[in-house]
Amino acid sequence: SSAASDVYKRQVSTQSTWEIILLIPTPTMKANDPQFDSYFPSLISKIGSLCDAIDYKKLKTPEKRWEAQYPFFSQFYPEIEKTVPKWAWLKTQYEGHICFHILRMLYCILNDEDYNQFTSEEQNIIKWTVILHDIAKRGFPSVPKGQRDPAHPYNSGVATLDVFNSLPELRDSFSQSKLRRLKNKLKQSIIDDYKPDKEELGKILEMAKDALKESYFCFTVFKLVIMHQLLPTLKDFEQPVELTDQEIKKYCDAEFLKLMQVVMLNDSINYNLSDAKERKKLYDGIKALCTGFFKVIQTENTCLSLIHISEPTRRTPISYAVFCLKKKKKKK
Repeated sequence: SSAASDVYKRQVSTQSTWEIILLIPTPTMKANDPQFDSYFPSLISKIGSLCDAIDYKKLKTPEKRWEAQYPFFSQFYPEIEKTVPKWAWLKTQYEGHICFHILRMLYCILNDEDYNQFTSEEQNIIKWTVILHDIAKRGFPSVPKGQRDPAHPYNSGVATLDVFNSLPELRDSFSQSKLRRLKNKLKQSIIDDYKPDKEELGKILEMAKDALKESYFCFTVFKLVIMHQLLPTLKDFEQPVELTDQEIKKYCDAEFLKLMQVVMLNDSINYNLSDAKERKKLYDGIKALCTGFFKVIQTENTCLSLIHISEPTRRTPISYAVFCLKKKKKKK
């Protein structure tokens, strides 16, 4: 049924033969979602030619990489800081290399074949995700040299909510009390100031659905940001907290994984712009992982039927019921 794309899929128990489940409709796409290209026109128009001009093969040390990239990328900083004030802080982390990473990732995204097959709405979501996914990532001197910051997706989620709340297209859409509770939940779900607590992910997403229900755009960007390092990845990029197959089925659907695949691929390959062979090897490895994720969510031992009870009649979502009948396979 086409209605399947209009609801959040929820995991259900297999204890009974038949079950009736109330599913929640996704937020709708609104015409006034903030357009990335309007907020960052110089970045979009120039990032390609500037990155093409950098000879990454000659950049063997962090110092050389900084010298080569800073003159190019720093011209975008004032434009970015107008909309994302935390960028000013990010410039001080790891000598600005996290900023360079984000801008290289944007360059890679714009040249990604899958991304260029997306709708304009999906492309807008991806570009906002790129600029925000590492916006609260700590590097030296905030953490010791060489130490990673696995907690940064949740902290970047907090910063993402602050950005959304500052944009004129969005600020009137939110309940400020719900937004505060969601931000506090994210902060409280970081273990020992070091890693995200995945056991709290379900509660965080439920709170986000409620706080951001006026905007499909906001919910999707937020979810991509907080989950961008929770899916299993290649050994060189392993994180201390990763979702199991069952958790992937619980929190991801095909539409979300389609977007996340592009984020994961380009979050990784932008480190290998100097070596096309290694870049392709990395790309193929992560692509194979993502193919496995799609297989995981497609593994079903039952058939689902969706019954649309009523349709929303305005752009703002109206609660309505969608019932799902699930038949359990008989044991042999």
